[in-house]
Amino acid sequence: MAAINQAVINSPERLQETRRARLVLPCMPMSLDRVTEFAAHAVLAPMCQITLVGELEYYFAAGYGMWPDLAPEGHAPLSHSLCKFVVSADHPVLSENMLTDDDRRIREHPLAVDYGARAFLAVPLRGGAGEPVGALTVLDTVPRPWTAADLLKINDVAELIGPIPAERPETPLPTTALDTAGLLRSMQEAFIAITSDSVVVGFNHAAEQMLGWAADQVCNRPIEQTLCPEYEDQIMSRMLGEMRFAPSQVRMRRELRLRTRNGDLLTVPASLSMVHGSAGSLLCAFINATEVSSS
Repeated sequence: MAAINQAVINSPERLQETRRARLVLPCMPMSLDRVTEFAAHAVLAPMCQITLVGELEYYFAAGYGMWPDLAPEGHAPLSHSLCKFVVSADHPVLSENMLTDDDRRIREHPLAVDYGARAFLAVPLRGGAGEPVGALTVLDTVPRPWTAADLLKINDVAELIGPIPAERPETPLPTTALDTAGLLRSMQEAFIAITSDSVVVGFNHAAEQMLGWAADQVCNRPIEQTLCPEYEDQIMSRMLGEMRFAPSQVRMRRELRLRTRNGDLLTVPASLSMVHGSAGSLLCAFINATEVSSS
């Protein structure tokens, strides 16, 4: 159940950490907009935001896919905030269907009533002293279940952002690039990224452990040379051709058959999404090891 704890929200120590976080976050050595994009794609959600909770307002630090008129000046009243529930509880808060949620405050929340949000999953962001200062929140416009794997992924991303340091660097660090390698290494789900030409360009540590291949054995090679996948009796290149023009917001869950280094075939339920960028399109697959079966 969502709750608002004014004693926590108005704590002088917490508010001081929030003010520090507002100064420090723009100087983080990563693009926070790219972090929110990565988090959204990781759980196949169309939207994500990083927000900080003040005494009367909440502040947007970064976002992906959010409504442009939600906070055009970078802040909004706490009445429009979901992160206040996370800060109050100091633990993750979620709703799978905001319109039928048990809590009236969720059912009547402006994001549900006025903007069309239907589901959200939010985890705390902490300041340097450990106080909850805000939240990393993924949202969807359709009701959906949130799995333990979804929560794990969003927690992994949140841990890369915080605890937010108390001191602002004297010289702002460049924020044009996302440390994708660091994000992927930290994730406990297997991640595979494939170009539209069927070349593997992403293969994290969890994928190495699951399939037995080293990243340098798989990356920069056509996927058919190593993982030899099958997709509903179609080769991967044909599947990529069919998915190439799928919008980034479209999420798919499909079973893949992947070959391990020792030749075994694994049936893996994968969460798939297309990521379109200036360098081309990527098919991103996230695989939860607990759902894998051998054949």
